Amino acid sequence: EMIAGAFFREQVGGGSSSTARVLPDAEDESRRYTGGRGLLPYLNLSHNELKDVGVEAVARHLRRRVRLQLREVGCGRAGLQALLQQKQSLCELDLGMNPLGAVGVNNLCRAVQGCRDWHSLNISSLQDLDTGQSLGLFEDGSKPSPLATPLASCLRQAPGLRELDCGGEGLW
Repeated sequence: EMIAGAFFREQVGGGSSSTARVLPDAEDESRRYTGGRGLLPYLNLSHNELKDVGVEAVARHLRRRVRLQLREVGCGRAGLQALLQQKQSLCELDLGMNPLGAVGVNNLCRAVQGCRDWHSLNISSLQDLDTGQSLGLFEDGSKPSPLATPLASCLRQAPGLRELDCGGEGLW
């Protein structure tokens, strides 16, 4: 929580003199998301054992639009719910390699559909909440799992979504 709080106080929620610092390779992407009107903060906490409690702490500090990478942090139901309550602050979210489960993916897809400014979503290589096994889109290689429908709806109905990464989900 201290890292997220410090980052967002300085980068996002600080006074009028605060400016967003962005990784050099992310600068072009940030300009694209803001229509060339400045840079968006980018926070990458991937591969840290945040679990739900840590993701909830990050969500509490979201105040303005941000690009957030939380790959393989142990984000489950509670962490995802906290993030979705702050969905207006997100324009890019990477939750790949987390145990979101099918219900979590459904909720995430519904949330993205209602956000005009959400441009990128990465849900690659997700895991099942109960088993920790890969949450594939095709259960046996031919029969679609329940995830195929919400993902298709997300692509059709999300007004600002430009990127949806489902890599590693058995899309063969």
